[in-house]
Amino acid sequence: KMSRNKVCGLRYDYLSSVICHADVRSGGRYFLLDCAAGLVAGAMAQQLAGFGQVYRVFRNGCPDKGLTELDLAEAERASVRPLQMEALLSDDPLSHEWMRAPVGGEIDSAADAAQAAQAALRQEARSSRARQRREDFES
Repeated sequence: KMSRNKVCGLRYDYLSSVICHADVRSGGRYFLLDCAAGLVAGAMAQQLAGFGQVYRVFRNGCPDKGLTELDLAEAERASVRPLQMEALLSDDPLSHEWMRAPVGGEIDSAADAAQAAQAALRQEARSSRARQRREDFES
């Protein structure tokens, strides 16, 4: 039976102990393999208060439930950067599919202007995320 004092298998006192022992403080850069749905990454981001970076490594998807449900400020949320494990382990990480900007799809000429505008915005957002991943990886 799961205890009410645990989230993702972590007790609150143990989570605070992990943050303390890792010496997480403002301005630092941290590399994290978080298998607790973003809870540890969110706690680290809160401790950093928007000044520093948490590079959150994931494999086969990156659940963000802990990050989205915590009441983090925008600067705190932006300090957590995802990194795919397969990209890090590849021979040439910068040429990995996860790091490349997506190729723009063909827009049907019969599509209306609103759909075309939404497609262009989605494409720009995807390209922006890919650029941010490359910048994070190169820094």
